[in-house]
Amino acid sequence: MKTKIITLGTVGVLALGILVGSFYNLNPLKVIASTTTAAQDNREGTIVVNGMGEYEVKPDTAYINVGVTVEEKDAKAAQEKAKKLMNEVYASLEKLNIKKDDIKTINFFVEPIRDYNQQKAGSGNIPYPIVGYRVDNQVEIIIRNIDEVGKIIDTVAGKQNVTIGNIRFSLLNDKEAKAKAIEDAVSKAKFEADTTAKALGVKVTKIKMVNVNTNSGAHYPVYPMMNMAKTEMLSDQAAPTSISSGNVKINANVAIEFTLIQ
Repeated sequence: MKTKIITLGTVGVLALGILVGSFYNLNPLKVIASTTTAAQDNREGTIVVNGMGEYEVKPDTAYINVGVTVEEKDAKAAQEKAKKLMNEVYASLEKLNIKKDDIKTINFFVEPIRDYNQQKAGSGNIPYPIVGYRVDNQVEIIIRNIDEVGKIIDTVAGKQNVTIGNIRFSLLNDKEAKAKAIEDAVSKAKFEADTTAKALGVKVTKIKMVNVNTNSGAHYPVYPMMNMAKTEMLSDQAAPTSISSGNVKINANVAIEFTLIQ
């Protein structure tokens, strides 16, 4: 039965070649040869390999979050005070050559402060009485000269009702670093494909598919949130705050499908 199937398949190829050749006025033998080659090519195997690459580089940009938090009995008074304090922060940053375009608001809210120890008898689900209002205004600052990070922190932290946190370092332009990480990932993937093919006794020929993903995550050194209690200590220090930027690591992951032949 197996021999018959092969014979019928061969006859089918011959018949197809003669039919196509006659219709297009071509040499049937050439058509048959081309059809047979295509059938052989379809028997090529494939292998999919993954490569993970990375590249470390010194950051050139820092980001810090600065917040002003104010509590007053009147909502409007709280907003006015928060506005005044944030304007002082802006003025201090301007003296340190921080442009307004490098400062953006990331959070602003006004919320009531309730006294949860007080509730009138028989009031049921009536909310606890409001005894004041809290205003929180947070901005993100881009520092393009990371050598100035400690100085900027000390200057801003000396202000009243100010909190500082979420210090992180990154690259303003990470294209070159991403390219290095991708090159590393591809090199590792090719090595894995060649090694596997050699072990199987086959050869890698061409690439059928490539998928690339990169991650340019920022570096987050661990620093505690600096608040009003901390500012008094900072203002009395003679030495500036020391900040270490570390390195930014760029990761790349590639998935490559190669064709294999004997």
